[in-house]
Amino acid sequence: MKGDRERCLAAGMDDYLAKPVRRDELNALLARWIVPNAEEAADELDATLRVAATARPSTARPGSGDAASGKGANGEEANGEGANGEGAHGDGTSDGEASDVSEPVDPSPETGAEGLPPRVDDAALDTIRALQRPGKPDLLTKVLRTFFDRTPAILETMHRALETEDAVALGEQVHSLKSSSAYVGAARLSTLCTRLEQASSDGDAGAVAALVARIDDEFSDVSAELSERVRAA
Repeated sequence: MKGDRERCLAAGMDDYLAKPVRRDELNALLARWIVPNAEEAADELDATLRVAATARPSTARPGSGDAASGKGANGEEANGEGANGEGAHGDGTSDGEASDVSEPVDPSPETGAEGLPPRVDDAALDTIRALQRPGKPDLLTKVLRTFFDRTPAILETMHRALETEDAVALGEQVHSLKSSSAYVGAARLSTLCTRLEQASSDGDAGAVAALVARIDDEFSDVSAELSERVRAA
């Protein structure tokens, strides 16, 4: 969003990087703050910390952009602890995700009668594989394990929010899941999250309940398929 960079720097941030994060831009930013190990830090932390950050509760509401605050996951600007973030401090740390450019879009061309993309976006998996460093543990396996471990708690919180009619809490969780799903290639799950955000914004209680249930099922299905892809690789 225009003006976010200036507001963040005026608030005391050391730097600014808007999403979608590109590896070359991230490495260049880290190089300004971490020497001499900027590239190594970016390669090692980029994928796993981005998934971890998007899996934390977001402060965004359905249909709204994320204003920069530098204070947490899914924030536009960051002053915290990771290479996935959009902002960085002089101590070489960063956190959060910038949302000022755009929300995650459906990562694959939509197909089928329901307009849903394929369950798995292979291009997203290839992007993570491209970050693999020789001699290091398999990065895709590590990223997917983070996604598998963190998502059930998000789904549980979504169900509690649905039961208590807490639209804000529901929106926070689905926003996080939408981003992390897109990043790990769970394209259909991410699209269902987008639809849930819209249904919640429209106040369509029936559609919201149906989509929460469907997201549960889709997470189970895509987890099995992603695990199979890793085993077959």
